[in-house]
Amino acid sequence: MTATIEGMATADVYPTAVRYLGATQVAAEIGVSRTAVTQALRRNPPDSASPFPEPDAFVGDTPGWAPDRLGEIRAWYATPRQGRRQSE
Repeated sequence: MTATIEGMATADVYPTAVRYLGATQVAAEIGVSRTAVTQALRRNPPDSASPFPEPDAFVGDTPGWAPDRLGEIRAWYATPRQGRRQSE
């Protein structure tokens, strides 16, 4: 869902604003659920054996990743880990 201001998409109203992808957008781009992204972030912090790619920004408590980080996030999901089922 795109946010709007008086019928205009906010991206049109604020064209110079920095754009990040939230967990919902990351999930849609890489083919997992939003819950999978938020759980991966929570269960694999920076000091873990296999840290999830760190967000580039937070808006309040909401993490955001730069669009060019999708490859890194896809690679993280493609890496086999103990206790995680591998997709076929």
